[in-house]
Amino acid sequence: MVVAATMVMARPVRLLLLASVVGAAGCTATTAPPSAKPAACQHGAQHGQPMTRTYLFFGQKTADGRPIAAVRWRRFRRTEIVRAFPEGFTVIDARGFWRTKKGHTLWEGAKVVIRLHRGRPVDNTGIETLRRRYKARFQQQSVLRIDERVCASF
Repeated sequence: MVVAATMVMARPVRLLLLASVVGAAGCTATTAPPSAKPAACQHGAQHGQPMTRTYLFFGQKTADGRPIAAVRWRRFRRTEIVRAFPEGFTVIDARGFWRTKKGHTLWEGAKVVIRLHRGRPVDNTGIETLRRRYKARFQQQSVLRIDERVCASF
């Protein structure tokens, strides 16, 4: 899977990330008996159970343009993300690029957190709480969220 991230900057408010994710092929539905696994995960290279893959893009600069210190990110990861996603998650370092109103291309570091989950209301509540807390703590305009249905096996 290849993840390409692009950030759009809006002063004085921080961060809006737009991302294109390449790699997860769509699943086609087929007719199956009610007791069988959902059709989306039965054919071809699709294995496992249907799940939701959520990407969260956390910008790494505050509203005043200062980088978020690595120790502050680690503390947020340890106290907030681990608590919200005790089953596990993946963090990827990324760089977002955007063009200013004056035509200059700038970049900002980002952390992409990936989580696989069942898509239950409790999962959504945890994700939204995490986004809200990050925006408040680090003066972020947004934390981009992308959800996609996938087939997963562990």
